[in-house]
Amino acid sequence: MRNLSRVSPLAIMVALLFAAAVLRIVGWLDAPPGLRYDEMTVVVEADDIRLGDRPIYMDGSAEEPLYHYLFAIVEDTIGPSLFAQRWLSAVLGLIAVAAIYALGRSMFNVRVGLLGAAFSVAAFWALMYSRMGLRIVALPAFMLIAMLVLWHGVNSNLAKGSASSDDMQIQPSQGSRRYFIIAGICFGLNAYTYSATRMLPFIFIIFFIYLLIFNRSTFRRVGLNLALTLIVALAIAAPIAIHIATVPVAERRLGEVEGPLDALKRGEATPLINSSLITFGMFIATGDPESLYNIPNRPVFDLITGAVFYLGVVWCLRKALTKQSRKQQTLSHPVIASAESAKQSQLIINEIASAQKDAPRNDALPSVPDAYAFILIWLLFGLAPSMLTWPAASNSHGILAQMPAFLIAAIGLDAIGSRVEKSQLTKSKLTAGFFVATILIIHSLHSIVDYFDTWAHLPSVQVEYAANMTSTAHYFAQNPSATPLVFSSGDVTHFNPWSATAFRLIAPIGYSNARWFDARSSFIFPQGATDLILVNSANDNAPAPLDSRLTEDLFPIDEPTPFATNAFSATHLVSSLNTRLITLTQSMVNWPSEVQLNAPKFPIHFGAHADLIGYDVRRSIVQPGKNIRLTTYWRAQNIGLRPLSIFVHVLNDRHAIAAQWDGFTIDQHYIQAGDIIVQVHFIGLPPDFPEGAYDMQLGLYDIETGVRVPIEIDGQSITDRVLLQSIQVQR
Repeated sequence: MRNLSRVSPLAIMVALLFAAAVLRIVGWLDAPPGLRYDEMTVVVEADDIRLGDRPIYMDGSAEEPLYHYLFAIVEDTIGPSLFAQRWLSAVLGLIAVAAIYALGRSMFNVRVGLLGAAFSVAAFWALMYSRMGLRIVALPAFMLIAMLVLWHGVNSNLAKGSASSDDMQIQPSQGSRRYFIIAGICFGLNAYTYSATRMLPFIFIIFFIYLLIFNRSTFRRVGLNLALTLIVALAIAAPIAIHIATVPVAERRLGEVEGPLDALKRGEATPLINSSLITFGMFIATGDPESLYNIPNRPVFDLITGAVFYLGVVWCLRKALTKQSRKQQTLSHPVIASAESAKQSQLIINEIASAQKDAPRNDALPSVPDAYAFILIWLLFGLAPSMLTWPAASNSHGILAQMPAFLIAAIGLDAIGSRVEKSQLTKSKLTAGFFVATILIIHSLHSIVDYFDTWAHLPSVQVEYAANMTSTAHYFAQNPSATPLVFSSGDVTHFNPWSATAFRLIAPIGYSNARWFDARSSFIFPQGATDLILVNSANDNAPAPLDSRLTEDLFPIDEPTPFATNAFSATHLVSSLNTRLITLTQSMVNWPSEVQLNAPKFPIHFGAHADLIGYDVRRSIVQPGKNIRLTTYWRAQNIGLRPLSIFVHVLNDRHAIAAQWDGFTIDQHYIQAGDIIVQVHFIGLPPDFPEGAYDMQLGLYDIETGVRVPIEIDGQSITDRVLLQSIQVQR
């Protein structure tokens, strides 16, 4: 400990970053124990970006898109996998650790920077978002970079220019303006990370007011440049702001959580007061009540660290309201304060001011009360979303307060350490260092145990994060099956792809040949294989057991397997597919009337996507109020990832659509050329459906564009649909 004071801050930061990297990567499949819905949404939307979409805002999920773009780049570079998603979040978390050190050093001193970084290395709040693939993790990294550039500009304005030994007046520098412009760009980009950044303008406005009241000298030096930063930020954020304002669906998420605001609009202030009190106490008393991102009601800090944090708040408030002359502010800087005389101080001031023409040193002269005021204002408006929405004290809604919270805790711990060092009882750096290290160790161990041992094993977390999917993937990685595996779930379609998305990110490479579909209405035979293992996840949100009528049609052998676990059930199936296809190829099929060609024969080529190789109608005479059951058989070619759907239209005698079915209940990521796809179409007829003869027509189309897939003969497009056999509807 005695030698610690001689260790370079850079060496300490390297050690802290190494520890942070280990804590963000170790056990990446165990905590969290799988993927949550929101993470899978990011994956699906990043897939769309990789296919060419360029959204300003994710209307489908009501999310800001910057993290999605970054993940799309990572997928193209590393590959689509859960590790790639976890890696991206870990990198952003490490950037935040490094940046909080740099910001703490720039605003206060090296010790505060190091302590702030040390708090963020193992904090539960930071670990949570650095280890999962959510857009929120981008906010701390980008926000800290923006604040760092901003404070470089502030320090440059305050430190540069001429200084007289009498009044210490420092003139503003025009050369630092680019820092404020770059900071504005960075702040603007933050608008594309998470909705909490909408509090940023309020932080600037309140800081302007503070400077006007308490420090007009600083306001004259940096006020215009701060306004420039805000203007640039608003210009960068304008596209997403305009989109949210003009597209009603974009803002629906806020409407789902603004309970205290709704009550306030009704004239009820009590919910907002209660929410504010709970939020202010989230650092020591009670925290986020949801298990999604917290042990329910766990405070941000333990009791000791929480007390240090609130001491830091008091310390910052005292400093922010302390009026100092410019000379006192300058001499309070740790570099200047260490000088033995005012003359030495002046020499150091001049040295700092002239060291760089365009860039301030890391220890340039901050206006100390202004820094303390700014950090408190940042904390207050960072917490505001947690006060104004429910649940109160939400770690997610209050993410903007995470960074100032760590720095304020560092300020409090630095203040205590300094008092211990100067105490008449100790007067020892060794004692002070031991005290500071003890606080950090308690904080870190408390967070690590709570995150890895307690939170990750909560039953609600196991369910929410689809831990059973991870267990299933692990099982088949350790126990390879010689029989092809196929998986069934209701969450495999374009609009509900969750089960298949989780598996394809978690599953080992050897099982990328698995197939996913909804066995209640479809089935896939990989490369036409008929001896298969069908797997159903045990805790699936949309369980999809094999339909009994499909079993009757296709599977004479249907028996349980001995290797089912608590995470999944497995069934051994042997199919009569090949025998059935021989008869299905004789089914009647015709061109629509506008095509003057001989009747088509199977296979019928739907572009390069798939070939229709047969179909079956269970009953050609159907009663009103019943279903027409049509089963189509396809051989996949190049299905691709564009969202396809099959349409089946029941046409009346005027060729108008009287009834229809649309769907494609399989996941396209796993389909390979040569796979046989079976799709069942249940076409419901209302009880008052008119009697008579009806034709049926069938085709493929792109769900998002509505464009139909053309049918081709010898590479030439003929039409976009075929006619199937007629149906008689009668009572």
